[in-house]
Amino acid sequence: MKQYLVEAMLTKNILFIVNPAGKGGQRLHVWNKFKALWPATIEESNVVFTQRQGHATQIAKKYIDKDFVVAVGGDGTISEVAGGIYENGTDIQMEIIPAGSGNDIAHSLGITNVEDAIESLANPIYRTCDMIQVDYQKEHFSHSRYALAYAGIGFSAIQWAKPWMKKYFGAKAAYYLAILKEIIVFEPPNLKIKGANFSDQGKMVAVALANIEQIGGKTMRVAPGATVDDGKMYINIIPFNSRFDMLFRLLPKATKGKHVNEQDVGYFTADQLSVDSAEEVSIAIDGDIVGNTPVSMRFLPGAIRIASID
Repeated sequence: MKQYLVEAMLTKNILFIVNPAGKGGQRLHVWNKFKALWPATIEESNVVFTQRQGHATQIAKKYIDKDFVVAVGGDGTISEVAGGIYENGTDIQMEIIPAGSGNDIAHSLGITNVEDAIESLANPIYRTCDMIQVDYQKEHFSHSRYALAYAGIGFSAIQWAKPWMKKYFGAKAAYYLAILKEIIVFEPPNLKIKGANFSDQGKMVAVALANIEQIGGKTMRVAPGATVDDGKMYINIIPFNSRFDMLFRLLPKATKGKHVNEQDVGYFTADQLSVDSAEEVSIAIDGDIVGNTPVSMRFLPGAIRIASID
């Protein structure tokens, strides 16, 4: 790392938001490794640890006097921080230290490990990234959250990808095992889908919106060719036929992004979409189950600046 870049970085007014949970207990290991490699003392007053889902958004929204906010965690933590920065309405710029299992958002920005994170902190190439605003229900109250990578209604294997699986088998194998488990127990919801110039209804595998190409630790290529800053929100509408069809047709094709070429799969870009259902259907955002239908989603092009290395 060039010395003048280090000296410049040390003068930054930085807040670190650290998620200590998850990844089989390894996230603090990542944070400690960063501190050991970073060539300066990090003041305790500039570090805040999250305590629950949604806390990172509250923290980022509160600290409006910072110039830079660094998210230390997985995709859920990163998108929470991004949402807080967006909501506080300031010009704060965001940096990432990947400490999750999949780290899909960080990888889409060229940041694959702690060393990459240090390089992006010292010599950032900022990209103006898109986001998706998701308004949903939880415990009969309305909530909002922001997705940087992915928002999905219907099929989700998140609840089956346990920390011990990720620790012993690795993120990709854990996600595949979780997907197989979800296929076995999955009950297709009847969804009502509406966009500005589009509507559909029926039993669905999933309605999935994406800002990046690959999700689930790169197990699923949901939006071939998508990038975080291309100004497009990609939508997948996948109807349900059978579990056999999910396992032997859709899953193999989705791993390579070829599902979008299937005649019965809807794949297009749009600026907004809403989904409703007679029964509550869960919503997943960037690795977290956050709430349930009804849900409305709105595209936010160029919503936040995030450091990358490519």
